[in-house]
Amino acid sequence: SSSVFEVIAWAFLSVDRIYQELCIINAIYTPINDSIETVKAWSKGLITMRIAKPAILSVHRLAKETKNVCEQALIHAIGQGLSVVHTTQHALGLCCYEITALLHQGSSTEMDTIITHQINQYSQDLKTIRLTNPRYQQPWASFIVQNRKPSIRRS
Repeated sequence: SSSVFEVIAWAFLSVDRIYQELCIINAIYTPINDSIETVKAWSKGLITMRIAKPAILSVHRLAKETKNVCEQALIHAIGQGLSVVHTTQHALGLCCYEITALLHQGSSTEMDTIITHQINQYSQDLKTIRLTNPRYQQPWASFIVQNRKPSIRRS
């Protein structure tokens, strides 16, 4: 079983990779980086969920506005990956959306190969992250260290 730190580090690695691929496809997606940086700041406790949540929701909103189904799935994958900071259960959403995008790009005869390759990549990335011990690679927000869900502070 993976620690919350490992899952978040894996999600950020995946989000960064997907984001780079998406920007190669179409440069209009570069503003997603602002959302990525906002959520990374939240994971460090530099900002609150009240600031991070709209950044995540803006990614999903962009996905809904996108016409290309492959790009739409990749953007949703990023949104799910960023949501892992809120709860690690969103990691599955990242995988499902990214594999959906890959299947839209490939031919029906390659589906098994595409899915197997991507699952192996996820596994290898997670193994690599475990070796780095992400708990000590950055400061973490207190809600992550205490392994509890964040709350929205009312002002």
